[in-house]
Amino acid sequence: MTPLSPPPVPLDIQYAHASDLAALVRVEIRSFPASNYMRSTYKGCDPGAVHTFKTVSALEYFANPECHILAGVLGRSGDIIAYGRWHIPAIYGCERAVNTGLSSDAQAQMRDAWAYAPELVNRGTYSFYEEMITRSRGAHLRETDFGSLIPYILATLLKKG
Repeated sequence: MTPLSPPPVPLDIQYAHASDLAALVRVEIRSFPASNYMRSTYKGCDPGAVHTFKTVSALEYFANPECHILAGVLGRSGDIIAYGRWHIPAIYGCERAVNTGLSSDAQAQMRDAWAYAPELVNRGTYSFYEEMITRSRGAHLRETDFGSLIPYILATLLKKG
């Protein structure tokens, strides 16, 4: 077996901060641009409005101290090119390495996330997906289980190994 060669640029894995949410959402949107969910939910929506709504919606994850959000950061440029979220129940004592507090503005946005929804968003598809995830977690996970979300990696990098 041949040893793996080091990546051309170092990739640092680190906890994301609230200030990184816009970059994380950019990675998420660019990772699955043609997914059925994105096409069905945001068809005809302004891309900037989709980004804003998804960023505001992501505040909920960041505010949850049991949600661990890690970012893949390119060493030289500092660009975030990947991220993932993990739910680690508090009973395991694994505290996040970053402050989970949000500014008062961010808290207000989070409470009224739908005010930031794009005009043409398909609320039915959005709600169906959220309900499906909730039902699946309820059926298959216990309160003590770790949960994860698909890691998001920029599609252009996947082809580079």
